[in-house]
Amino acid sequence: MDASDCRKRAEECVRVAQNAKPHHRAFLLEIANKWLELSAYDEWTRDLLSTGAPDKDPKHRGERAT
Repeated sequence: MDASDCRKRAEECVRVAQNAKPHHRAFLLEIANKWLELSAYDEWTRDLLSTGAPDKDPKHRGERAT
């Protein structure tokens, strides 16, 4: 699983959340954000392994689901 796969799972959570009850929606968006964090960490790790110097902390590079 790579960053692209993680983003796809985040998108699916957001899609399902759009029609979910409020308490389920909040939970699904939280899961989506975790998938996006994993995506950022994957990209950060790949940068680190390929260049030895990642451009920034992965916590500050990912998107957020809303």
